[in-house]
Amino acid sequence: MIKEREFLFWPVFLRLIEWSWENNISIKKYKNNSYKINNKIWLYIKTSTSRNGPWTFTFTKTHQDEIQELKNSLESVFLILVCNEDWIVALSFEEIKQILDYDHSDIEWIRIKRKKGEKYTVYWHDWELKRKIWDNEFPKKVLDLI
Repeated sequence: MIKEREFLFWPVFLRLIEWSWENNISIKKYKNNSYKINNKIWLYIKTSTSRNGPWTFTFTKTHQDEIQELKNSLESVFLILVCNEDWIVALSFEEIKQILDYDHSDIEWIRIKRKKGEKYTVYWHDWELKRKIWDNEFPKKVLDLI
């Protein structure tokens, strides 16, 4: 049986493959949510099944520790947030740490919202990421590092 999260992960890999069509790309699974791209970049994928947003992504201490572990082993880590059928938001490790700091609480969350035709706003509690995210940043943002 195909799991719901597998349906939501598929667009991430499809976009990576389509954008890197002329280049070889290797994808290796590490743990449940983490994948290594060309032995250079980690992707940590989270999904939200909310239909229209805002989309909420929950992070346990274990999730945050795993992201830090990935960063310790390779320079580049991206948090890939799949907003159900709407779009995919990619955050660099530096952007992740603007929201989820180095003090890993038991449970934290990131929320993403946007109005139709506008950029994505990424926030946590009453704090917002300093910049808005365009819907065309993924996968270019990731593949530019390969």
